[in-house]
Amino acid sequence: MPWIDSRVVNCGVFLYSSAIAAEDRERWGGSGFLLGIRSEQYSELAHVYAVTNDHVCHSFPVVRHRLGVREAKDEDWIPHPDGDDVAVMPFGFLPWREWPFIEGDTLLSELNVLQMGGGPGDDCLMVGKFVVDEVGRQLDRPVVRFGNLAMMNEKIRQEERAFEQDSFLVDMRSLPGYSGSPVVLYWEKTAVMSWTVHATPDSIIGQRGVMDRSWLLGIDWGHPGRTQPVLDADGNPVPQGLRVRTNTGLSAVVPAWKLATLLELPELVASRHEAETTYAQQPDGAVPDS
Repeated sequence: MPWIDSRVVNCGVFLYSSAIAAEDRERWGGSGFLLGIRSEQYSELAHVYAVTNDHVCHSFPVVRHRLGVREAKDEDWIPHPDGDDVAVMPFGFLPWREWPFIEGDTLLSELNVLQMGGGPGDDCLMVGKFVVDEVGRQLDRPVVRFGNLAMMNEKIRQEERAFEQDSFLVDMRSLPGYSGSPVVLYWEKTAVMSWTVHATPDSIIGQRGVMDRSWLLGIDWGHPGRTQPVLDADGNPVPQGLRVRTNTGLSAVVPAWKLATLLELPELVASRHEAETTYAQQPDGAVPDS
């Protein structure tokens, strides 16, 4: 596995129903991540957004991130105008070094897909949180899961939303609670690295990959499953006709270009312009509130 940019590893957030639940780190409802659009005029600042699924933020609008808790209501989240399962909430015009986020210029586009010749088998990773007990309490530590692109984008029906969601499929062994997590498509290059063996002066030369180029493939929205009949001790379906849902091990991922079109809504573009205008009017050296 490659060395991964620490900003990617630490970009994840968790979504909760209330500030109290977020402070106690329990009753979590889904995942998300921070995305930043660097300012062209002010190199030290970026427009930061929280990103998750639209189906997550309605019931779980409060964001817990590595620096604290951001209280929010359902109406603070901006959904995709076409109904795609992605939503954003502006976090502010913030010092980018203090806020780990996915870079806005790494969002995969439909043109990128054609130009790079990507396809099934390409390496992917997903950033989530580690759940430590049966009540859903989790640590403020990221967990990185690895997988491979399994199918290029096709329409997959979301039954609960009654929506045909354009989706990639990634062999990621996804689980409930990862909805909203960023899924990154990456290539690696080999770098020769050295380290010293404990208690000896000898040095071992090893090879370890590093991330060469990465793109945000999209946002995990679920793990399509299938149902199988419940069997009795003899291996026959029970007469009640019961069925059990099983996990296919596949993550369904909203393409990143859906997020890109959301971020280009006129009201969001205008708010970024307003933030930079306001900053320009502040005394020299002033830093925006986080």
